[in-house]
Amino acid sequence: MKAFLSIFFFFLYLNIVAQHTSEELTCQHKKQNQEFKAKSILDTRSDSIDITHTHLFIDITNWGGKTIKAKALINFTSKVNGLQNIALDLLLLQVDSVKQNGVNLNYEHNDTLLVVDLTSNLNQNQSTSIEIYYRGTPIQNAGDWGGFYWNNTYAFNIGVSFQEDPHNYGRIWFPCFDNFVERNTFEFTITTQDSKKAFCNGLLLSEIDNGNGTYTWHWSLGQEIPSYLASLSVASYATVTDSYQSITGSTIPILLAALPGDTNNLKNSFIHLPDAMACYEENYAPYAFDRVGYCVTSFNAGAMEHATNITYMRAAITGNTSNETLMAHELSHHWWGNYITCQTAEDMWLNEGWASYSEALFMEYVYGTEAYKDYSRENHDNVLRLTHINDGAYLPVSGVPTEQTYSGTVYDKGADMAHTIRGILGDDVFFSCIEDFLTTYAFKNVNSNQFEDFLSACSGKDLSSFFDSWIYEKGFHHYSIGEIESKQQGGLWAVEGSITQKLWENTTYTSFLPIELSFFDENGSSFTQTITTYGPCSSFQLNVPFQPVYYALDWEEKIQDATVDEHRYLQQTGAENFELGRVEFDVQSITDSVLMHVTHHYIKPDAFQVPITGLHLSPNRYWSIGGVWKDGFTANATFKYNGSNNQTNGYLDNNFISNSEDSLVLLYKAKPSDDWSLVQDFSVNTQGSNQNKQGFIEVFDVKKGDYVLAIYNKNQAQDTALYFPCIFTGLHTPERMSKLVNVFPVPSKDSFQVTFLDEVHEPYLLKVNSIIGTQVYEHRLKSTDHNISIETKDWARGTYLLSFHFNAKVVY
Repeated sequence: MKAFLSIFFFFLYLNIVAQHTSEELTCQHKKQNQEFKAKSILDTRSDSIDITHTHLFIDITNWGGKTIKAKALINFTSKVNGLQNIALDLLLLQVDSVKQNGVNLNYEHNDTLLVVDLTSNLNQNQSTSIEIYYRGTPIQNAGDWGGFYWNNTYAFNIGVSFQEDPHNYGRIWFPCFDNFVERNTFEFTITTQDSKKAFCNGLLLSEIDNGNGTYTWHWSLGQEIPSYLASLSVASYATVTDSYQSITGSTIPILLAALPGDTNNLKNSFIHLPDAMACYEENYAPYAFDRVGYCVTSFNAGAMEHATNITYMRAAITGNTSNETLMAHELSHHWWGNYITCQTAEDMWLNEGWASYSEALFMEYVYGTEAYKDYSRENHDNVLRLTHINDGAYLPVSGVPTEQTYSGTVYDKGADMAHTIRGILGDDVFFSCIEDFLTTYAFKNVNSNQFEDFLSACSGKDLSSFFDSWIYEKGFHHYSIGEIESKQQGGLWAVEGSITQKLWENTTYTSFLPIELSFFDENGSSFTQTITTYGPCSSFQLNVPFQPVYYALDWEEKIQDATVDEHRYLQQTGAENFELGRVEFDVQSITDSVLMHVTHHYIKPDAFQVPITGLHLSPNRYWSIGGVWKDGFTANATFKYNGSNNQTNGYLDNNFISNSEDSLVLLYKAKPSDDWSLVQDFSVNTQGSNQNKQGFIEVFDVKKGDYVLAIYNKNQAQDTALYFPCIFTGLHTPERMSKLVNVFPVPSKDSFQVTFLDEVHEPYLLKVNSIIGTQVYEHRLKSTDHNISIETKDWARGTYLLSFHFNAKVVY
């Protein structure tokens, strides 16, 4: 007897990448590499020695010769038995002697490392101190960002070098372990000419008139900091004093220093300093340092977050608030960088990315939610369009090369990632976990793996996939709605659909990312629900309380994927420029307020379903136009193209425009499942030249849907990419199933074939069970399994169920 088989599907859904397990192994390998790399480049001196306090005595009265005479008193404790010496970083300064308890010590100094032999070996937990007498001119390399700057008006240090490796630059003016790991308290006794004041970290304990034309300034910082955050700034300063009432109830002194003629501008430019303090205290953690301080200097390339004594460029104090995000950025380092510090330069996004994100948070606190969105959106557009060009490559946020430690990837994309983590976790959980993280690791060094593990444990959401694919890997992810259908069920509307995830300069799909999906009725009222996405294609099913006429993914722009969105209400005829959406509308007629939504996608568009020979799609961008449009609304739309060699344009269409601009066209599809077709009514305006790759295409009577630039060029190789739809399977129609997999013949006799119409993904299990649940077949999919033949001649006659499994769960 031969069996006849009927095949049914649980959830047949083959577009989901079945690489969870292989992806997990890859990500685990990446994470181990990250951990190994971090350990391998750590300065291991701190494993055997703990520097507990550094007291610097510096005479900086030789203004003409620009030399210092100094003594460093360094207290330290041995962590091991038999410690014989201590090796300190000190760059290009002359060492005169080193003493321990008044006894001269033997030492070697090669202009970089000072190795000091102790009078006797130290055992574990035994403490001592040494005095190092040294002098010279602290260096500032030409063209470098950091160093010791000394001119006729100011003398000050910038604790970071862009050119040197490591970048830490405490060693240019005092002996230290110049790394991110070693932290200690500091004390400064600085002698200056009597016309000048010295500002250092911490609180001013005394100022003494020495009666010989000099003053001595004694500062003390009670919090432990790494060497690069120590600060000295000397000039004929006037002091602006204030105070801030902390959320803890304590009063925090504020000391601002500038030349007397600059103090009014300083005050006016810093009017929102109390708001910045309140913002970070309320959203992060209470301020943990002795005071708030800024020193204005002649530095003309930004500012440096020296703890409690921020070095601030004079050009930024304009008397208005035009540069106040710089003020806020540097202050925020007293949470991100000074309070907790990145363990290695490769983790610099924990310092600079979060400080850059704090600029947006400051804007939100002072100016409101829309200001935050605008600030974040503009930053995000720059990241997608320019950062890889400015940095020379697409780079991961964590694990950047040393020469890119202070790159746009670290600052701007780092801010993007902080914004996205907030979107994934939600405000309540996000800010609660961030405060817990900061206080848990207060005055310690941290790495990205610790941050990931902490946030996952605190939030109850496994962020490993996000960190592996967004933080540790370069490039971007892109999310869009694939298919969507709705039907009325009672008083609700049942909506089912799919979400497509694409990769841009990235290789790892994210297996867990919650994202909001919003629906709008004809009056613009909205309903939003969070759905969970996984792999390249995700399904969802939900109920909406009204008939949706429009839907949008991530309406509030919480997830910084490879899209830039703009939406606004249009209420009159005339021009409406969506600058970051990269499209301009000319409203021809309007009878009622219209919600217009533009998404500029920085991703390769879907391929042709039926290719057109000689016609090529833009390889890196397209547009979606939508919203809630009322009867009587008509508008034209202008899509600009720019393929010039001007770096500020991001080279968007440079390689794409391969011949005369007269060959450019614009294509359209009403919904994602349609194929691209020529826009019915448009014109190409080359702006006087069809060779300079700059102009625009105007669409007359624009419609809702997707638009993409295309060009005719028969000499260009045809794109071989195939169209793969993201199909949801909530509605089990034969038409939808046939787009995913073929199973034939049905009914079957001796065997049947399973043919996959999309790429095959490992390592899902294909199982066949009888109608009563008995398993009769199991096969682990391989990437080569495009067609599987299953023998059935020994099976009993009946109905069988075909399903796909991952980790013992039915997923299709």
